[in-house]
Amino acid sequence: MPRHSPPQQQSDEGGNLESALDWLTQLVTGYLRVRLQQAEKYLPPPLEFYSEDSPIEMFIKSQDPTRDEFAVVMIALAPHVHPGFFNKILGRLIPEGGEFQEFGGVTGADHHSIQPTGETAQFILAGYDVRKRIEVQRFFSSDHWFAKKRILWLGQVRPGKPVMSGRLCIDPELVEWVGS
Repeated sequence: MPRHSPPQQQSDEGGNLESALDWLTQLVTGYLRVRLQQAEKYLPPPLEFYSEDSPIEMFIKSQDPTRDEFAVVMIALAPHVHPGFFNKILGRLIPEGGEFQEFGGVTGADHHSIQPTGETAQFILAGYDVRKRIEVQRFFSSDHWFAKKRILWLGQVRPGKPVMSGRLCIDPELVEWVGS
């Protein structure tokens, strides 16, 4: 999945996290442009790292996620290391603002930036494709390695609400480790 580049100026441990966040920005922006009919299609770029021993690279090596699984991990991680991550992307793509219910996400009284939900991951990775949305939903099943290793899960929702409207929750130790 990741492609290694020769060391450049940005060779510190945070460089790989920044590379992963840049990759996620491109991925989210590219797919949303297609969903918003601002582009015809989008081909995600490869993920490139500067060093092989950073926490994010070690996570990939130890878990061997698919591109979409890694994207979901990054979608969940982004607000922890870059507050307002999704607000900035949506602000650029929809400058007039307004509701964008298909994107999902929640905000709260104590945190005003968009916190991603299962619906957010589904919309970014699958758009309106029902089969692909079901594939993304399976990432949150109890038999997926996310749940088995307690890496990523959906937050509780009120009875009767769509399950995928639960906030993406990521293991706080993973957030701390990857950000170190």
